[in-house]
Amino acid sequence: MRAWPPTAKKRVPQKKKTTAVPTRVDNTTFPFLKLPGEIRNMIYTYLLVDQDHPIRSEAWISKRDWRGIVKRLFQARPGDADRDDLPGQQKGSITKTSASYKRFDGARRVPKQMIFAVHLLLICRQINNEAGSIFFGNNLFTFEAPAHLYTFLLHFNQRLPLVRKLGLAHYGMLPQTLPPASMMHTQLNPFFAILATAVNLEALYLNIPIFQSLSSKALLAAEHLFGSAHVWMDALAVKHSNRLAVLNVLKLSPISTRVFAMTKWSVSKDGQEEFRVALAAKLTRAWSPGSETDWARAYAYYARRCPTLPVYKCFDRLGSLWTTSQDRC
Repeated sequence: MRAWPPTAKKRVPQKKKTTAVPTRVDNTTFPFLKLPGEIRNMIYTYLLVDQDHPIRSEAWISKRDWRGIVKRLFQARPGDADRDDLPGQQKGSITKTSASYKRFDGARRVPKQMIFAVHLLLICRQINNEAGSIFFGNNLFTFEAPAHLYTFLLHFNQRLPLVRKLGLAHYGMLPQTLPPASMMHTQLNPFFAILATAVNLEALYLNIPIFQSLSSKALLAAEHLFGSAHVWMDALAVKHSNRLAVLNVLKLSPISTRVFAMTKWSVSKDGQEEFRVALAAKLTRAWSPGSETDWARAYAYYARRCPTLPVYKCFDRLGSLWTTSQDRC
C-alpha cells in the first residue's frame, strides 16, 4: 500500500559526465645552440667569469681515488676588485695572504654570488668546448705556492692551451696552506715544464717573494729563472716566432717608492730593467757576465733611438732582429 498522503520524492542532483582531458605538456626545449655565437658567449661570460676577482685554488688529495685535486678558496671578506690584470692595479690578489681566503665544505653553504655555473660544461660537447674556452681563458687563476699551481696544471692538463692568465703568490709553503706531504716539495722546475703546454698564456703574475727568492741581485735572478723555466720560454718563442716573447708574458711587480722596498730590485725601476736586459740576453744566447755583448750594444742603440718607448717594446724589436731565416726559433 502506498503511504497517504503521498510525499514528494527528493531530487538527487545528477552528476555531469566528464571525460578525462589529457593535459598537454610542452616538451620542447629552448634552442640555445641556435642562438648567435656572440649571444652564447655573452651568456657564458655572465655565468662563468669573475671580472673583479681571481679564482684562488689549493691542492689536496681526493678521498675517492687518492688523486691530486684542486679546491677553490673564497674570499673571507669580499671587497674591492683585486684582479691583478686590472689597469692601474697596485695591490692585486697575489699580494694577499692566505688569511684573506677561507674554505667551504658541505656543512657551510657557499654564498650564491660566488658560485660559477660550471655544470654547463656537462651538457654536451659543443657547449663544453665553447664554455670551457670562456671559463679558462677569461678568468685569472692564482695560487699560494708552486705545489698548488703544479697540481692545477696536472689536473687540467688537457685544458692548458685555453688558460691565458695565472698568478703565483709565494715560493715556499705557508703553514696555513700546507698541501699533502706528497706535494710539499714541488719547486719551480716541474711547474714550468708542464706550463710549456700553455702556449696561449698571456700573463704570468709573480709576487715579490718569488723574484727575491731567485736572488737578491737582478742579474743572478734572471739567470736562475732562465735555468728553471727555459723549456717554457722556448715553447713561447716557438709559438710567437720571437725569442723574447716571454718578456711580454712575465709580469713584474708594480714599482714601489717606499723606503723599505728600495733594497729589492723587483720593485725598483732600475732593478726591473736590469732583470729584463739580463733575461733577454740569456734568451738570445749572447750573454756573458761582466762583458758588453753585441746584444747589449744593440739594446743601447734602440734605447737611444726611442727613449720614450717602453722597455718591452725595444725587446720586441730585438726579438724580430734576432729571429732570422737561418736561425729561427
